[in-house]
Amino acid sequence: MKILKDLLLACVNATLVLVALCLFLLWQLSGTVERVTAEFSSNLSVLAPVKTRIDTLTQEVVALRTEVSQRSPGADLQLKLSKIESEAQRLNDVLTNISKTPERVMQTSIRATAESATDVLLQLRSCKAEDAAS
Repeated sequence: MKILKDLLLACVNATLVLVALCLFLLWQLSGTVERVTAEFSSNLSVLAPVKTRIDTLTQEVVALRTEVSQRSPGADLQLKLSKIESEAQRLNDVLTNISKTPERVMQTSIRATAESATDVLLQLRSCKAEDAAS
């Protein structure tokens, strides 16, 4: 009976050690994620000059469109200006979306990294030792 009691106590101790280890690793992981998120958000500030330049370009296109419309240009030129303006607006929307949701960009990066790691692990799992006899 003492052996079963000691075995049960050892299992409980091992479980508690594993729980403590998991909690410690989770704490470390959460700190790392916070640091990466903060660094990633600060890196997005690099896009600020690009966004400013696109805003300026959009304003220039609008001003050019106004000036050209006063001179009654051809439909072909109006169509080209519309395309340029819509493309500048699309780029502006993309940059705004990225700057407002850095966590989505980071999640995509994390997902790609996880998929890559999974592929490597699956390749290692299917790896077999060569026959020594050959």
